[in-house]
Amino acid sequence: MIKHHLIIAYRALTKNLSFSLINIFGLSLSLAVFLIISQFVSFELSYDDFHSQGDQIYRVESQFFKNNELTDDWATSSTGYGMAMKDAYPEILDMTRIWLWNSEKVVQYEDIKYREKNVVAADASFFQMFSFPLLQGDPVHALQEPNTVVISESYRKKYFANTDPIGKTLKLSDVSRTYICEITGVFQDFPVNSHLHYDIIYSWATVASHWKAMDQFWYKHAAYTYIALPSPANADYIEKDFPALAEKYKTLEALKDLTWGVELTPIKDIHLNAWKGKEVEVKGSYRAVWFMRAMALLIMIIAWINYTNLSTIKSIERIKEVGLRKIAGVEKSRLILQFLFESLLLSLLAAVISVFIVLVAELWLGDYLPGLIIPLNFSLESVLILLLMLGAGILISGLYPALVLSSIKPVEGLKGDVKNSLRGNMLRRTLITFQLTGSMILISVTFLIYKQVQFMKTHETGIATDQTIIINAPVSTKNYADDLLNFKHSVLRNSQVKTLTYSSSVPGQEVGMFLSNKRVGEDKNRLYEMLRTDYDYLDTYGLKILKGRNFSRDFPADETAILINQESMESLGFESVDEAMQRHVYLETSNKKFSIIGVLENFHQTSLENPFTPIMVFISPDFSWIPYKYVSIKLHGNDISGVIAQIEDVWEQYFPQSPMDYYFLDEFFGRQYAKEESYGKVFIFSSLFAIFISCLGLFGLTYYLIVLKRREIGIRRVLGASTGSLLGHFSRNYVYLILISFVVATPISYLILENWLQNYNFRTDLNLLVFLTPMFILIPIILLTTGSVTLKEVVTNPISSLRHE
Repeated sequence: MIKHHLIIAYRALTKNLSFSLINIFGLSLSLAVFLIISQFVSFELSYDDFHSQGDQIYRVESQFFKNNELTDDWATSSTGYGMAMKDAYPEILDMTRIWLWNSEKVVQYEDIKYREKNVVAADASFFQMFSFPLLQGDPVHALQEPNTVVISESYRKKYFANTDPIGKTLKLSDVSRTYICEITGVFQDFPVNSHLHYDIIYSWATVASHWKAMDQFWYKHAAYTYIALPSPANADYIEKDFPALAEKYKTLEALKDLTWGVELTPIKDIHLNAWKGKEVEVKGSYRAVWFMRAMALLIMIIAWINYTNLSTIKSIERIKEVGLRKIAGVEKSRLILQFLFESLLLSLLAAVISVFIVLVAELWLGDYLPGLIIPLNFSLESVLILLLMLGAGILISGLYPALVLSSIKPVEGLKGDVKNSLRGNMLRRTLITFQLTGSMILISVTFLIYKQVQFMKTHETGIATDQTIIINAPVSTKNYADDLLNFKHSVLRNSQVKTLTYSSSVPGQEVGMFLSNKRVGEDKNRLYEMLRTDYDYLDTYGLKILKGRNFSRDFPADETAILINQESMESLGFESVDEAMQRHVYLETSNKKFSIIGVLENFHQTSLENPFTPIMVFISPDFSWIPYKYVSIKLHGNDISGVIAQIEDVWEQYFPQSPMDYYFLDEFFGRQYAKEESYGKVFIFSSLFAIFISCLGLFGLTYYLIVLKRREIGIRRVLGASTGSLLGHFSRNYVYLILISFVVATPISYLILENWLQNYNFRTDLNLLVFLTPMFILIPIILLTTGSVTLKEVVTNPISSLRHE
């Protein structure tokens, strides 16, 4: 029986090879796109699902409220939260913290040294709470003692090659301090789908040995705190009770008038949750992931519709075969089974080809779509998804042609009566309309994402980032302040260097350091981002002063002066820039009055996805504990590589113990939009593909209609109809379908796009062009596709058409 079905299926597929190849090609390409998107979606949803306690681990995130209104929402917590919560809530099974302060360090072993990012301290319980395997060392004791450190397997090879690192020491230096730590363990590299990515972790006790109050301090929110709880109900209780607990520890004036709360976020939700302040990870988006899942499903539906239409059209030539087999006594069920078997065979072939396409895409598209082309894995989930798609497709797309053909009356089949035997033109047109509607939605989304990315990349930020290189600040030295000053003077002697400035942050990243400040004469404290700079920061970055002046070396009192942006002005309660001038502010940790000498126009310190934040700029040496972390150098001239080489020589003269790591600021600032650009590329591919598949369907539908109307075309030609009039007559149906699709797609697209734009505080406009663009793209493509088929029949000798009929 199976052999018989195979023979008939083989003959059916090869009899009209071009149609079979179109079907297989379209279906396999659709399955490949579906697999690629599904792989990415599954990967994004898999973040942090490998921890044995994953369902019990929560991150403690800080929230502050004023009159029940959320004023600040951070991913971090203070160093004191963890111990206080563990003492207050016996239901907490375990707790660990990660110390993020000054996490960029120069790491040295003998003569080998590199500047490393995200070098953090962690509690001794770190490797017990998280399922990061230790390849060497004891997970219970590896981080228990001061001046101990564990490293990843990759960094073991980087610093020690093939030698055993256990017992050897690493020197960890930053702008403030140096630690000498003994290596007590080597851990397996963190999985890619972890929101934590560290290669060097030193013990919490190392920092605590220098800062005795670390475990009780509630005013430095520079730690990730994680707790393990038996159930979500415990998390709800702690969130409600925490404000009362916090009242016991709010011993300072800062933020005393605010309600301190926490949000306990399950570890598996962290990656896709909305971005919060002080996040280290580049986050994903639930909205984007679920939209991409819907897009993958839409592409498969379009593909199955296309397959159904083409299969139905191809079955025209099998009407006589079906009639003969019915007269020979073949039952309807066996005919249906035969056609489903053919659909199964074609679908399996398409599935094999699709896997090959995905493997090729990994090689060719990995660089073009970084982070979105995920290596194909044959996990149970992936196989089940593929089988589910195949099964659904076979039933949906194979059953309709099977039922139509098996329902043909024997006499009609022998006559080859196409009009009476193959009904359902309205259904096929409905399916084509659905295809076009889906394509229009995808094109609108793609166009808007492109517009939004271009808007963010070209919109005025208020900061001049061009021709600026950023150097990570050197580690602390004996005469650190003098070395920084001498380095600056030496570099500025270069004629191609315009300005040089030191700062605690640079554009493209959060200012990060918050202080609770208040106007003199008022008791209302609010949080402000504090940007510590030198005298040349404003000139280097071209920040616009609305009122007042810049810091000046001619005014020694400027060491107790501040510049504020418009957002800070409003937060301080000033109604105008004139009112703010020369008023005074108390900064947290200082009893000095800081005078406002200028108001800056709001500038985009980070992505336009984020709102303006209250920022205060100051130069006070009293706040040297907010260190200079970056050197910004503005260049002019064409010999960029030459001037950088000269700067490297000067650097080596003053900071031989620190590698000079630099990057260009405009590229760094643009990386904030890398995720949106990647999503945009995926949507472009998807839209083009949906158009292609829809055109295949229209090609098939046109071919079908031409077969049915061959006699009509011949008669019209004999009666004198021109080629143009015939093309117009048969093309207007498609224009109607496009117009119907436009009417259906526009409100759906509007709802999707309006929801999408809610992610952005600064966004492009959602105008009529966004919805008309799909029309401008689809109409010429579809008319060209269908017109080519129609034209071939129209220019055929009408006598041949009539003789054929």
